[in-house]
Amino acid sequence: MEVFEYKKNNSSKFIIIILLIIVFIAGYALATYFPFINNDVEVVEEVVETDEPYEVEESEPFDSEVKSNDATDAYFEDALFVGDSRMEGLVTNASIENLNAITSIGMTVQTAVEDELIRDGDEKITVLEKLEQEEFSKIYLMLGTNELGWAYPEIFIEKYSELIDEIKISKPNAIIYILSIMPVNEKLIENSEYKNNAHISEVNLLLKEMCDNKGIYFLNIYDLVYDEEMGLNLEASTDGLHLGPTYCNKVFDYLKDHYVEVK
Repeated sequence: MEVFEYKKNNSSKFIIIILLIIVFIAGYALATYFPFINNDVEVVEEVVETDEPYEVEESEPFDSEVKSNDATDAYFEDALFVGDSRMEGLVTNASIENLNAITSIGMTVQTAVEDELIRDGDEKITVLEKLEQEEFSKIYLMLGTNELGWAYPEIFIEKYSELIDEIKISKPNAIIYILSIMPVNEKLIENSEYKNNAHISEVNLLLKEMCDNKGIYFLNIYDLVYDEEMGLNLEASTDGLHLGPTYCNKVFDYLKDHYVEVK
């Protein structure tokens, strides 16, 4: 009996040891494959708190509206003015001497690209061909009056955009300014193709948007010469369309106050 009891007690101890080994192995396995059940969570939280995310600065969209500055007449020495009869009158009547201009009565954004409007000696060439003959650092464009009768202003913007693209190819480093379409005196203008100032304002908004998208500069001379009662008043224009000398110089004063430096 004593021998039997000794073997029984010895077997019990052996079983207990085996169970302890199993428990130890199971605990080690759980700690290895499931670390979230132990205190290592605190270490993970500490790493997250010190790891700051990289912040990306968002770039602001291009704003084509030129801020106020102060230039002299010399700023226009290497500038070119391109446009229809309103631009022609603007350049001719201004008191600034020796302004460079490519103008034609009735010019549109389409004919400026396609038609031989400009006399060059005994020949006629396109605006773009004339543009290639000399170097300019700034180019001022004023077109759109002759396109006010077009059924779809979007086509006008499309053609204007194509003209600008061609100018950029010819003069990639030039600063391009787009002058807004000026108002008209609705009482003096009988030609229905010019429509009205409400329509002109809508087209100018499209021009401003185009300038923003293309990264060029918009000059709002519409507000400069606008009169609430007449649109383009008699002091500014006797025919209701083209500016007289006094207002031409006012426009150039505005241009001298709204410009960007050549880099």
